[in-house]
Amino acid sequence: MGEIEFEVTDKRRALWAVELEIFEVFRDICQRHGLTYYAESGTLIGAVRHKGFIPWDDDIDITMMRKDYEKFLVYAKQELPKEYFLQIPETEEDYFYGHAKIRKNGTTAIRTIQYPEKYTHHQGVFIDIFPIDNVPDGKFKRKWHKFVALKQMQFIYYAKYYYRLNKHSLKTRIKHRISCILLPSNKAIMRAYKRFEKWIRRYEDKPTEKMGMISMYYNLPEYCQWPREWFAESVEVEFENTHMNAPKGYDALLTMEYGDYMTPVQSPTYHGEILFDLEHDYKEYYDGTRTFDEADVGL
Repeated sequence: MGEIEFEVTDKRRALWAVELEIFEVFRDICQRHGLTYYAESGTLIGAVRHKGFIPWDDDIDITMMRKDYEKFLVYAKQELPKEYFLQIPETEEDYFYGHAKIRKNGTTAIRTIQYPEKYTHHQGVFIDIFPIDNVPDGKFKRKWHKFVALKQMQFIYYAKYYYRLNKHSLKTRIKHRISCILLPSNKAIMRAYKRFEKWIRRYEDKPTEKMGMISMYYNLPEYCQWPREWFAESVEVEFENTHMNAPKGYDALLTMEYGDYMTPVQSPTYHGEILFDLEHDYKEYYDGTRTFDEADVGL
């Protein structure tokens, strides 16, 4: 395995410590209720290749089978300690994504591209939790299911988020206007999200051959064509000073997603640069109490 020189700063380690703290709260709920989860994406690579975080990574990604994911959401609403916030559309009206986050209150993790627009949803340090849904068998069914799902989510995104970024083409601005006409309020967007979620879960009770993170990545084949047998069992993997679960077929999974995943390649995270502050609430950056220059960007 080739090595890349990368200095892991004390500030980055402090961020990792907060994310591990959130993860352990998540894992505790799963263990109490017999729920299965898996490390995914960069987190899974880090566990396999580094026995912890990839040095330049800045988050934790987890997947759960849809039924366990839905059970977790119920338990988390009841049992999550007050220091943390379960972020899903039902708990926050300005959040319409196809996965959950657990955020730590009193902290800041704002994507710099979003900072000027002042998104109103919770922007504390987080871990991501993605549901795994069944993908229909058959080429036509799969194409139709994917097409409808992507169109449904596209309308939600264009109505809710795209207007906040001002560097868009005329075509994008037109799509935004049409979406706003069709979905003129948060209530309308929530109804659309419920329809989207129902459509995504259409094959939930059918033993299809393939599964994937289709609520977020249906347009990326490497995340929505996972053979079911890869997840038939889970294995324990080391991660920093603790452990995580991984699907037994993690090697095939990571190879599909990344190719030669054991050769380190330093690349930007999916989130891009993030404004981090582990000591102050994100709201302080929105109300003017603190300024952008007072936080760490990118660590």
